[in-house]
Amino acid sequence: MIAKMAGAKPKVAVVGAGPGGIAMGIQLAQGGYDFTIFDRGDGFGGTWRNNTYPGAACDVPSHFYSYS
Repeated sequence: MIAKMAGAKPKVAVVGAGPGGIAMGIQLAQGGYDFTIFDRGDGFGGTWRNNTYPGAACDVPSHFYSYS
């Protein structure tokens, strides 16, 4: 079994479907890994989708989130 797995890429579990989890999924897909993204919610977005932050704002009008 060990000899059979040598050189094989591991299966990967990503915990959280927020921006970081989605970015990790993109990198894993580009690297050819078999992966699953898990999130407690029923969709992607993580804490940004599930929570509101009273008083939090952007200084310029924007409909996009930039992950850089």
